[in-house]
Order: sequence, then structure tokens, then C-alpha cells
Amino acid sequence: MLNSTAAPLKRSTVERQTNTYILCLFGVLLFLTLFTFIANLVWTSWNEKKMWYLQENVDIRSDLRRLLDFITCLILYNTIIPISLPVMLEVVRFIQALYINWDLDMYDPDSDTPAMARTSNLNEELGQVRYLFSDKTGTLTRNVMEFKRCSIGGIMYGNSTEDSNALEDQNLINKLNDGDLLVDQFFTILAVCHTVVPERNVSENNTNDYNVAVFGNDNLNNEQLINYQASSPDEAALVKAACTMGYVFTTRTPTEVVVKIRGVEKRYGILHVLDFTSFRKRMGVVVREPNGRISVMVKGAVRVFLCIFFFY
Repeated sequence: MLNSTAAPLKRSTVERQTNTYILCLFGVLLFLTLFTFIANLVWTSWNEKKMWYLQENVDIRSDLRRLLDFITCLILYNTIIPISLPVMLEVVRFIQALYINWDLDMYDPDSDTPAMARTSNLNEELGQVRYLFSDKTGTLTRNVMEFKRCSIGGIMYGNSTEDSNALEDQNLINKLNDGDLLVDQFFTILAVCHTVVPERNVSENNTNDYNVAVFGNDNLNNEQLINYQASSPDEAALVKAACTMGYVFTTRTPTEVVVKIRGVEKRYGILHVLDFTSFRKRMGVVVREPNGRISVMVKGAVRVFLCIFFFY
């Protein structure tokens, strides 16, 4: 506490300019007061005998009389200083802060968080902004990943339109219902090959960046809430996509993961995890499937897999 320094007083550009203008006007006031005072002395000395009816009060000393004349001139020009200007600026800032708090364009419905003007002294600084420098994705943009399209066995599901969603593609749903092997393997990999950690019975207002809440899924009993804690939004999006198609990742332990596939619980033993690196551009897990077969599940950048396929 002894080494801490007091927080500096924040002043806006308008406030600094206003103070400068008031100081300039105060200088003008002093100049006019001195000019008028000196002019009064000169005029009085020239016309004192002619204006015999303006005789000065002999009971007041000469120096005190001059001081009263100076104060009189100062009062004469005091309206040059805008005394009400700082008060009106504070009133305007207060009203601006209210409008900021009420602005629906700055309201976040997801977290039910409105804008909050913590100080009204810097409102006008918002109008002085010319450039914005952002350090990373997520500062000025929403860092949200959504599962839009996928290619399974050379067949593309979902189209290129903005509102397209592969999980609503009827061809994909039909193949999933028919027990297509490639589709089953695809969503099994999405539900198993990751480092996501599920959490149950947590608050819905969790503020983690990569939380995915799954409500009312037919594969979850009594509309349970699962929050997927992921290291990146793409992993959370892939796990959520698998969950939507009935491959619900429910439990993770150091040695296995539990996936409920269309109502049937299956346990996959985790033998080894090949973590994602920027050099490999892919991650993988060595798992023991419920039937005892050992498999390697891998996901990563498309270019990496094309190079591997071309090499072999």
C-alpha cells in the first residue's frame, strides 16, 4: 500500500480544451479589466475639474478607492467567463451515460449484460476514435465455430449457403438410420478423438468461452445439462455435432471415454493420446474399442491427410 500511487485523473479532450478556453477567457477578462481601469484613471485625471459634481469620497483612502474601481471593472466584465458551461457539460454527460446504458445495440442477450458507463467523463472520447487495433480473433469478433458441412466417403453433406447445416441434411440422417459404416465411423471419431472434458450439473451462466450446453437431447435422460470444456472452439463444435447426431460424449477418465451412441453406452479405452502440434497439424488417439480391437483415430488439417494419402 505504501508503494502504490494514486490513480491519475482522467480528463477527456473536450474537458482539456474547455479548461484551456476558460483560461484564455480569464486572460481576456484581466486585459479588459486593466484596460478599463487604466482608462478610467486617465479620464478621471483629465476631467476631474470639469466634472465637479463627481467628487470622490474623501473618507476613503486613495489606494482603497483604486482597488474598488478595479473590482468594479472586474464585475463589469465577469460575464465573459461561462460559469454555467462546466455544469451543463456534466448534465449532458450524465444523460449520455443513461443513453449508453439503455442502448439495445450494445446489449448482449446471451449473457443478459447491458452496456455500463462506469464513468461519464470520457463519453465524448468515443467520437474521437479513428482507428481500432485488435490483437486477436475474439476481441472484436465472436469466436464461434459451427458445424456447417462435411464430406464422408466422397459425399458432401450440406451446401454452401450461409444457413446450411449438414446435421439437417436428410441424406445424412437417412444413412445414419440405415447404419452406414462410414457415417458411423465419422461421428464416432468426432465423439472420441478429442481432449474435451464434460461437466455436469453446472450453472447455465458459465462464462467459459468454449462451453457447449446440450439441452433436451433424446439421448440424455431428463434433459441433463452437459458443458463441454474445450481447449478450442472447433473441438467443442465437433463434439456438439456428434452429440446432435446421437453420439453423445458423456464421461472422460484417464483411461477411457464413454460415448452413448443412439441410446447404447459404449466405452473406449484410451491407450495413448497424440496431442495436436503446429508442426504435425493433427491429433490422434489410440483406443481399444468395445469389441477389443485397437484403432488409431486421427483428425486434423485436410492438406496433411492429402499428403499422407498421396505418399502411400
